[in-house]
Amino acid sequence: MMEDLHVCDSEWLHAQLDCPNPAVLLLDCRSHVDFSQKGHVISAINIQLPALMLKRLTKGSLSVPAVIKCQEARDVFLAHWKTDWVCLYDEGAAAHPSDSCNSIMKTLGLKLQEEGCRVLFLTGGYQRFNESYPEQCVFANGPASPTDDKAAVLGLKNLRITNSSSDQSEFGECDSGYSKETDLQRDCWHGVELFEILPYLYLGNAETAQDLKTLQDFNIRYILNVTPNLPNVFETETELGFKYMQIPIQDCLGENLAAYFDEAIEFIEEAQRHKWGCLVHCRAGISRSVTVTVAYIMQKFSVPLNSAYDFVKSKKANVSPNFNFMGQLLEFERRLNILPAVSSACRNVPQSADEGLPWSPELSAAAATPATASVKTPAHDLTTTTTRLPESAGPALLHLHHHHP
Repeated sequence: MMEDLHVCDSEWLHAQLDCPNPAVLLLDCRSHVDFSQKGHVISAINIQLPALMLKRLTKGSLSVPAVIKCQEARDVFLAHWKTDWVCLYDEGAAAHPSDSCNSIMKTLGLKLQEEGCRVLFLTGGYQRFNESYPEQCVFANGPASPTDDKAAVLGLKNLRITNSSSDQSEFGECDSGYSKETDLQRDCWHGVELFEILPYLYLGNAETAQDLKTLQDFNIRYILNVTPNLPNVFETETELGFKYMQIPIQDCLGENLAAYFDEAIEFIEEAQRHKWGCLVHCRAGISRSVTVTVAYIMQKFSVPLNSAYDFVKSKKANVSPNFNFMGQLLEFERRLNILPAVSSACRNVPQSADEGLPWSPELSAAAATPATASVKTPAHDLTTTTTRLPESAGPALLHLHHHHP
């Protein structure tokens, strides 16, 4: 419980930071805007989590070090989190940290305590510390501090998304989540899997993209390959009529998948206009391809990230975009100017699929267009079109053609 955790005051932290080798690791749990514009305590690492990631952290499927994007900051964190005091702070509006409404700070504190860390909460938060010791704070437009180099490594620069080889070597090209346990699952995904997300949009894995019978059975002619190295198997067999788009992105923290969202969305829309199915796949079909699919749902139906994510998860239970991609989807939500909790076409949005699915594409379709008759035709009929979108349903594996032994 929060009441069982220790607190420290500004004077104690000031004395620690004055030491040649401070034995304290600082985690700033405010928003990126506050961190960069209002300033932050020297050497603090900014931690900002979307609601979905916060729930994963709470459930234990996301490790604490994985929430730190910058490799340098993560290395320092891993070197000190089990030996030094870990001090968390928010803006400081509450009289006591236990009264804070900052769910990120509370959750991180509890998870760190479970990991055996010595956790402290700063009473008065950043506001009180800045008032008392502004010389130990870093400001966006203020004079440079003698210790700004250290602050740059652990502070503002931790918000950048690097493309370093160290990120790639640590996380590899793995369609997995955030912990070592989920990373090990990547070798377990084999066999053809196909999941219908919309009547013309399917999620699958590498083997699905190579299975001609499955592609033809489900009227799929457009294939969106979200990997840098998996081949477009039928690209040279022009008589089959497949159209490919390849996004050369690995499943690593340093990759910018959002740069391809617009092209990918237009590719899927083109498939719908031509009345063909579109397969979106990566290697395992749980990270990169899911990220693109969620982005498409968000833009197509003007729904927030949580709704789009939960809808995709209702169709395919094993989805786990990496932390970096979830952050990019959060930025995409801001770019689309969609409210994170309420949309004109959806009801109150839950934090996860476990809490129910209040939104489906039919709600958006009903809000945008008058009701029309629905005509169902076989999936392999090349002239098939659907005038109404489906209701949300439980996960359904449409086709499992074969498994490797």
